[in-house]
Amino acid sequence: MALAHHQENWVEKLIWWDLLLVTILAPLAFGTVEEWSIALFELNALIVAVALAAVWLLRPESFELKRWCIAAPLAALVAFNALQWWMPNGTLDRHATRESAIKLLALLLYLLAALHLLREGARRRQLMFVLSALGFALALFAIAQKLTYNGKLYWVRPVSPYVAPFGPYANYNHFAGAMELLLPVPLAWWLLARAEIGKRIVAFWAAVAMIVALVYSLSRGGLLALGAQLAALFFFLWRERANTPQRTKSTQTPLLIGVALTVSFLLAWGLAYDQLAARFQALQQGGQEYSLVTRRAFWSDAWQMFRAHPLTGVGLGAFPTAYPQFGRSSAQHERPSPSAVHRCSSPHRPGWWRSRCTPRHCRPAPWPAWCSSPQWRR
Repeated sequence: MALAHHQENWVEKLIWWDLLLVTILAPLAFGTVEEWSIALFELNALIVAVALAAVWLLRPESFELKRWCIAAPLAALVAFNALQWWMPNGTLDRHATRESAIKLLALLLYLLAALHLLREGARRRQLMFVLSALGFALALFAIAQKLTYNGKLYWVRPVSPYVAPFGPYANYNHFAGAMELLLPVPLAWWLLARAEIGKRIVAFWAAVAMIVALVYSLSRGGLLALGAQLAALFFFLWRERANTPQRTKSTQTPLLIGVALTVSFLLAWGLAYDQLAARFQALQQGGQEYSLVTRRAFWSDAWQMFRAHPLTGVGLGAFPTAYPQFGRSSAQHERPSPSAVHRCSSPHRPGWWRSRCTPRHCRPAPWPAWCSSPQWRR
């Protein structure tokens, strides 16, 4: 029994450090959106699943299945994705939907492993530190790269002039999404956790750096999400204070929030005054502002797609295939990009690679005419 417990601890430690490594490396690999990084991500999920099954066999009583209830929504999405792929008319691109199902399954395996391992408080505290440090590092890197941008990711990898990279991501909205996910961790750690003053200072500056980077990214969706997060934080803090006896109430927390926001927005305003001013001036155009026009077109086209496929949709991952049938872009009449054609037709690729190259890999993006506009790239 003692030997089984020792083996279980060793395997769990291996899984834990694997999860932390994936958490750090996935954003750095351009957000894990390229084929090589996705393949490694999915292969590693399989390794994690095998290791988790070994822990189950060694000590099944250590598993608290009620913790896995949190994963029910993601499990339901995986099941729905698999159903789309299995049904004869469930998707307009079976290959893309199958790939989406594999990605979601990999995420589900990582989530289940994390839920099992995070039953220990020491690991939860370690994860909070890692996420805060990761967000801090990503924010500093993104700001530094933006200030010294030479047209290349990591200053070495050329990118298309039609993309707007920020940090390790090829799209500033993706970076803003990463900050939205990471920001609540240092904020909660700084404001609510009973931690040492040194750790709270680190959490404070991590939160400030992430807010500055998010604002500097100029993502309007990111700014709206930041406002929603801060509103939710204020609401929960207000409820906590309302249920706290008057004699124990403290004015420290609202003051700390005010200091953090003031410092963050002053730094962001100093870094990106011209860009922020141009962004707000564009909003004065109202409904005729360029990106709002394109967004309304996307929403209208997406509604038509939903009306045509109300039960199962067009299939997860099948949007690039479905959109030209409903959208008003010029994608239906444009030629594939040379890079896409090279990927699918190169004689140096092995046979298994070429067998994966369906028309989905060789068609153009559905919005090249819009992306080529300078207003889109700003």
